[in-house]
Amino acid sequence: MKEIISKAKKILVATDTSADFDSLCAAISLAKVLHNSEKKVSLLIPDGKYVQRVLKLFPTMDIKLVLKEEPENFILSVPKDGAVVKDVKWKEENGKINIFVTTEKGELKETQIIIKPNYALFDLIIIIGVSNLADLGEFYKKNQKIFSRNKILQIGALQKRIGLHRFGDDSSALSEAVYKFIHTTAMNADGEIYTDLLAGILWKTDGLNRVEDELIVSSIVELIELGANIKQASKNAFKNISLQDTRLLQEILKNLEVGDEEIIFSVIKSSNKKSLLPKESISSVFPMLDRLEKFQTGVVLFEEQNGVFGVISTKNSKHNALDLAKAYNPKGNSYTASFTTADSIDEIKAVLTSAAKKGGIAKKGVKKNGGSTTKNSNTSDSQKDTSPSMPSDFHTAEPLQAAEKTPKPLDLGTKETEDTSGGIMQPRGGFTPPPPINPLPPADE
Repeated sequence: MKEIISKAKKILVATDTSADFDSLCAAISLAKVLHNSEKKVSLLIPDGKYVQRVLKLFPTMDIKLVLKEEPENFILSVPKDGAVVKDVKWKEENGKINIFVTTEKGELKETQIIIKPNYALFDLIIIIGVSNLADLGEFYKKNQKIFSRNKILQIGALQKRIGLHRFGDDSSALSEAVYKFIHTTAMNADGEIYTDLLAGILWKTDGLNRVEDELIVSSIVELIELGANIKQASKNAFKNISLQDTRLLQEILKNLEVGDEEIIFSVIKSSNKKSLLPKESISSVFPMLDRLEKFQTGVVLFEEQNGVFGVISTKNSKHNALDLAKAYNPKGNSYTASFTTADSIDEIKAVLTSAAKKGGIAKKGVKKNGGSTTKNSNTSDSQKDTSPSMPSDFHTAEPLQAAEKTPKPLDLGTKETEDTSGGIMQPRGGFTPPPPINPLPPADE
């Protein structure tokens, strides 16, 4: 990894459009570290008010923020067998940029001139918590040729291999994974960067109330020893919510519906959503709903034009957020996950409730009463009961009887060796037969 970073001069650090606070802390911190290492760094993060609030907390210095209309470099191609170009100039006139091409000989035709983006912008693209390149949004759609596999380094979301290079780590927080990446590549970071990473970890673990792996505590200790300000990190992670977040929370609480299996639902109709922007602010207010007593899991469903955007938060003592929403290819972790689907609200409720009832994963099309929805009413051969039937000549075996004497140890074909210190004979390899299942009478009876 260290060699890959050292060779790259122009680097893009990117996270997807559904990035939460932890993802943003991780991406911004890594971009700062690379910038301090004298790399030319660009940062691709989601547009929106939520991100702008984050950028106020974590200024990006001179790091360039990539916008939707990137790349900004274009190539004008002229066929070699046409005119010989002598000079190229440009001038801004009447709100337009006019490019003047002077030929030494020959004629240029409009159909001969080709304009295309300059795709050779980055030596290395580092994607953080991205499981699908399409989730990078408009920038990826317009500039797919930039993302060649051999230029991509992947951190987090490693269940699907996207790039040629991967930094494998089991960290539950992307900020922790980036901290380990910085340590592995021996890049220099300061107390401010470590504070930003600590803020992401504290947010992801809800102030250490949700710790999936106790090793994350060791990372927190290391960050503090390296100069992270835990007081500032905590303040950044749990900053007062905005007016937009307050409106969203109001809608969530107003539409609460108690479901089965200790699940509470909240459905936000499209007519009521207006400018709530749930994907941008849900992460900062949803833990409040999770603190309601007597409910293991909370689900918020937002009706959208082309389907439903859902968020699941669970206390993880009984349910797993990713497992509950497995049918919808969710993103997140065992505590909080989000998904998008074309299914109806009722179908989603049925799937999630069925999954909770089974304590694991439910398939789409399973209703609460166990029947199939009309969508999947025809049972395929793979869904039919294939459990083996009882043979007609099968007879019940006699009950097991206690052994009359202690059985001899199993012969594994190994020779015994003598312990010279005490003369005790032990089987080679240290094998000791397990105790018998039934209590045995003394050998002399």
